[in-house]
Amino acid sequence: MTGVKVYIVIVTYNAEDWIRNCINSIEESTIRSSVIIVDNDSSDSTVDIISKEYPSCKLIKSNTNKGFGYANNMGIRYSLENEADYVVLLNQDAKLHAKTMEQLIFFSGKYPEYGILTPMTYSYDGLELDAHLLNETFRYNLSLASDIFLGRIEEVYDVTLRPAAIWLIKREALLDAGLFDPLFFMYREDDDLWNRFIAKNWKVGFFPKAEAFHHTAKSGGYTLQKRIWYAYGDMVLGLKNSKHTFSNCLFKYIRNYTSRTISAIAFLNRSELYVLQVSFFSVLFKINKIYRSRYICLKTKGAFIDDNI
Repeated sequence: MTGVKVYIVIVTYNAEDWIRNCINSIEESTIRSSVIIVDNDSSDSTVDIISKEYPSCKLIKSNTNKGFGYANNMGIRYSLENEADYVVLLNQDAKLHAKTMEQLIFFSGKYPEYGILTPMTYSYDGLELDAHLLNETFRYNLSLASDIFLGRIEEVYDVTLRPAAIWLIKREALLDAGLFDPLFFMYREDDDLWNRFIAKNWKVGFFPKAEAFHHTAKSGGYTLQKRIWYAYGDMVLGLKNSKHTFSNCLFKYIRNYTSRTISAIAFLNRSELYVLQVSFFSVLFKINKIYRSRYICLKTKGAFIDDNI
């Protein structure tokens, strides 16, 4: 692994409770890496902590919060410009085991067909499995769940999706599949990029022998604004589904919106009705941009590396 250039990108927003543990875990890693932190206009002491306590980190300060994917793209571009062999996306509320990076890079060399690698993630205190792992991975891969339960774990598993809390991405894969679509503010941007890696014939894998830790908010903790972002992201993701024509996706989008709206009215669910209306018209207002984004992702190599839409 001598000479391998690893850049770790962390997007922060009011991360004063997490950022020290996150960066300290990187510094304790058996693999040396460069740390790029993109701050999304934090209002707490995050920037001061990074500037004063971690001067070796490259800090990019944004004057406005343009979203998770947009901020990650800033860090990824910087990494690629500096000839990174690997770019690691690490959430501010996640932390690495000392050997996480070493193991993931080793597996990447052993299985070069994988564009994205993710480790086994535990809760922040390490006492249980990460809720996202249980909800988004095990639910769709029963063989993985049974293998772990029976103690017969394989080195690698192809998985449907792992949220972008801890991703190790090969340079070649990024240059091929591209970066996050800036149309997504928060939520579902990782699904979109994951789908594009697969569409470009890069495998995406889960490596349970590598371990890391991630804080997951308890269910039911979504604010109204977060519900709107999620609903909006869900709609945009549906419209970008490359397995169907755009007109077919648009028809499904309108049908689903109508069905859910009727259901919300019938059950007098005012908050759900509000979320649907705001997200629907946000998508409708951007329909031309979504169509263009869909075309860019389908027809170009390295989407969003140079320009945003």
